Amino acid sequence: MSNAFSMALTVGLALALAAPAVSQSTDVVGRLSVHAQAGVTTDPGGFDVLRATTFDIGAQYGGGFTYVLFPNIGVRGDFTYAPNTGREDCCAANPGAVVEDVSLDRMYASMSLQIRFPMGAAVPYLRAGGGFVDLERFGENYEYRFTEFAGLLAAGLEYPLGQSRVSVFVDAAEWMYQRVSTGESSQFDTQINVGLSYDLVR
Repeated sequence: MSNAFSMALTVGLALALAAPAVSQSTDVVGRLSVHAQAGVTTDPGGFDVLRATTFDIGAQYGGGFTYVLFPNIGVRGDFTYAPNTGREDCCAANPGAVVEDVSLDRMYASMSLQIRFPMGAAVPYLRAGGGFVDLERFGENYEYRFTEFAGLLAAGLEYPLGQSRVSVFVDAAEWMYQRVSTGESSQFDTQINVGLSYDLVR
């Protein structure tokens, strides 16, 4: 796992352990909310290990929903789109490469179990689940596309805005999947997001 995600997960665990097991009334049970989020994700350079390509850390955006089953347990669905641009440069050690602009876009879809730790106003949470990563590389001379199953671990903090239906949250997630289609073992993508959620049913 990356250092950024490890730090976020450590903070999430510390907050979770400090929280009482159940400190929120059962009126949250049955709550359905939708959310929108945006943030950054690690660059996808691992997919071009045989090509001299430099990618930027990419922006990402998406949304989803959360349904609270019990005071401390919910389910969450997410979809995130992370477009990346980069440049491939030829060099002596990589004579097969060319000089051209490329793009490598990733789409993430997941379902996860959310373990919630209410602490008064703030609600730290951990998530674990899985889904799929769809990846497509565009370039004039080299392109590919594949979809892989992925595991997901995440930690975050939600903060309701007073008595309104709106909450803000920050979320760090780590996606883990195999680069089978490109023959390069495991991939770990770290995402850092901030977002807003809105209660449809409460």
